[in-house]
Amino acid sequence: MTPVEKQRIQVEDRPFVIVDAELEDDSWWLTTNVGDRLRLGDAHRLRVSETPDGVAVPEVDIRFGLSARLGRNVFYRLVEVGEQRTTDTGRIELGLTSGGVWQPLGELPGDASGEAS
Repeated sequence: MTPVEKQRIQVEDRPFVIVDAELEDDSWWLTTNVGDRLRLGDAHRLRVSETPDGVAVPEVDIRFGLSARLGRNVFYRLVEVGEQRTTDTGRIELGLTSGGVWQPLGELPGDASGEAS
């Protein structure tokens, strides 16, 4: 009998964590805690979702419907090179372009008019 047959496993947050990010040419390559390496682009896009505690975090789909959240050090590294863009709804978003595709890291307070919310 396998462990899966004995007891159901429930992941509280995300099953993987991005532990490294490298810029090669115009693309960011991410490495997970289990050694998977993927290129941010059309096939693997960043999105912002909430943890069970309600904290907004960027994550990326890895495989088989499983996703990885960005480790804190990787998040800060990407924020350092990120840029601001105004969305169609007037909100300010921080993100970066990888492989020609915009990758959001999160929303900034305020709106394009400069007023804080």
